[in-house]
Amino acid sequence: MTALFKLFKLEKSRDKGDILSIVEKLIEWLGEPGQAELRRAFTVWMNRVMTPPDEPWDLEFESPKEAREMLSKTMEKWRREAREEGLREGREEGREEGVKSGLSLVVVRLVEDRFGDLPPGVVEKIRGSDSASLMEMARRVLAAQSIDQVLGG
Repeated sequence: MTALFKLFKLEKSRDKGDILSIVEKLIEWLGEPGQAELRRAFTVWMNRVMTPPDEPWDLEFESPKEAREMLSKTMEKWRREAREEGLREGREEGREEGVKSGLSLVVVRLVEDRFGDLPPGVVEKIRGSDSASLMEMARRVLAAQSIDQVLGG
């Protein structure tokens, strides 16, 4: 019963320290006599789920400390990878937002140069448009006879 509780707790854990502690206790319990079959099943699960595909382990733990150290290294690698992915996504979103901001400034200027002062709400409409729409507006401003034609209306 206690091992089953630990497995459920492991599944719900989000804290690195909790996970490491639970795994260490499970390894201790699985090291007891009569647990060879469960130990093999747990080892297979750890190899499939908890180890990185590019660094497969042959997990036959000699001690709970060894299991904890291996798992700690894997979790640290996952944390680094998640951070790097988040940074990449953030940079991409920042670039996209910068392009959109620059395009909206250009479109506002082009429309103002062509038609004079803009009615209320037009600048907001332009700034609220996505990059593809802004590119279309910039293209349309050259031949448009009215602000509505630039905006696509």
